[in-house]
Amino acid sequence: MPEQYETLLHEWFDKVWNKRDRAAIREMMSEDCINHGLSGPGGDPVRGFDGFEQFHSAFLNAFPELHIEVDDVIADGDKLAGRYTVTGMKDGPIPGMPETNKKVRLTGVGLANVRDGKFVEVWNVVDFPKMAYDLDENTPDVE
Repeated sequence: MPEQYETLLHEWFDKVWNKRDRAAIREMMSEDCINHGLSGPGGDPVRGFDGFEQFHSAFLNAFPELHIEVDDVIADGDKLAGRYTVTGMKDGPIPGMPETNKKVRLTGVGLANVRDGKFVEVWNVVDFPKMAYDLDENTPDVE
């Protein structure tokens, strides 16, 4: 019997991120989906399958044991809002980030428009400054 998820956001974070099911990206995201806020402050949106798959691969390469826990979701018609917690050990490169092999724990929120059961546009606010703080060699390790 297939696993049942409370919302599309729960399914997305579990399959795409926690289970590393790359095929799930194309199952749950529209081909021309626009993802705002993933490229850091001032960065361009991540667009479409190819753009998101590149982001996904790069992030999992840097954080191979990444785990995302969904903390809250609010659904209203074709909109989903969620808050989540990201944990992981940085074991690979990310441009502009130190190579300290330290653990991170940060939060993010997202607001998603959904059409026909797929994400079409998502606005992300990820605490990238917290990630940079956790990775700094002069800060205490995350517990």
